[in-house]
Amino acid sequence: VTLTSAELLINKNLTIDGGTSPVTVTRSTAGATPQFRIFNVQGGSTVSMNALVVSNGDDPVQAGGIQNSGTLTLTNMHVTGNRALQSGGIQNDAVLNLSNSSVTFNQSAVTGGGMSVFGAGSTTLSNCTFFGNQAGENAGAIDLLGAGGVTTITSCTISGNTSVDPGAGIYVGGLVTLRNSIVVGNQRNGIPDDLNAGVLQATSAFNVVGTGGGLINGVN
Repeated sequence: VTLTSAELLINKNLTIDGGTSPVTVTRSTAGATPQFRIFNVQGGSTVSMNALVVSNGDDPVQAGGIQNSGTLTLTNMHVTGNRALQSGGIQNDAVLNLSNSSVTFNQSAVTGGGMSVFGAGSTTLSNCTFFGNQAGENAGAIDLLGAGGVTTITSCTISGNTSVDPGAGIYVGGLVTLRNSIVVGNQRNGIPDDLNAGVLQATSAFNVVGTGGGLINGVN
């Protein structure tokens, strides 16, 4: 599915299922194609997406791939090669569940190369890979600095992401629990920087974390 003029706006309850082979939803690469993201889930909507490749979104403000203001469940997704001023791949402003998915090679000019979270909602990530994402400022992979709610990261690998400022792997904010996850090999200006700022919840455990303070509350 190639989009040529505008994002896909979702303002109702909806299920999108790519089936046994992932379906690619991408912004056209033609030279005259305007800037826009791929999906925009509006507040009040409950949406499930399964087995999609979301690529080449290019939003001038936020969320190059997927903007979520509703309740969104993403399963078996590949969010790759999207761009935005902030939140290159995904921005969650409400409730997001992301599982068995990859977020790769997305770019932001400011924060959250892979994903950003804002507001008092909840974010649950499980069995996910964040790799090759880039931020022009903070948080190459995941920016949680603006998160006022609960974030739970379980059995995820966050590696090979880069940023110019601190937090190349995860920039911690809000109530963050990290379990059974690998956060290594992320770099800020060529310097190892995996986990930055904030305090993880006491239930965080069984992780492999590289540099940048490790698990700040001492749990590993």
